[in-house]
Amino acid sequence: MAEVWHRARDIMFMDKTDKNIEMLKDIEKYQSLLKKINDIINTDDVELDEKTGSRLKELEPDTGIL
Repeated sequence: MAEVWHRARDIMFMDKTDKNIEMLKDIEKYQSLLKKINDIINTDDVELDEKTGSRLKELEPDTGIL
């Protein structure tokens, strides 16, 4: 019976690990996209009005990519 319990536990944790890895890859894709958007917005040739610029600066700490 102990072997069955150990095998069930292994299956449960393996499934969680695969899901966690998949979710981590998705999060990394979104972070990369946010970084690219941030780089585009912060280039010198982009003209933003003051209100939009200040709103974007407020968001920077929340992105976790800078």
